[in-house]
Amino acid sequence: MKISGLEILVSPVHDQDIADIATGELKKPHRHVIAMWANTTTRQNAERFFEQFGGPKMILRLENPRGMARYLIHMDDPDKAPYSPEDVLEFNGADWKKNRTG
Repeated sequence: MKISGLEILVSPVHDQDIADIATGELKKPHRHVIAMWANTTTRQNAERFFEQFGGPKMILRLENPRGMARYLIHMDDPDKAPYSPEDVLEFNGADWKKNRTG
């Protein structure tokens, strides 16, 4: 991700997210990634970029980058496991603190 030149934020490993409230079963450990292109890009270009890393299940065009930055640690969702802001990875000048306050 670093050599791409894109500003990228990567969540801590989400390994405490609950898949089934009744059983307490946890979701498979995963991360959330925000890649920020300087200019508009296509969905196909984003998919090609993420394929290098195993591709996500879902690619979203972010209407609210601030909200997604906050979601990286479940900042606004007390019903979800909290994660530490210190564990957010920042690449190529991406700044989690700046993006979360937007």
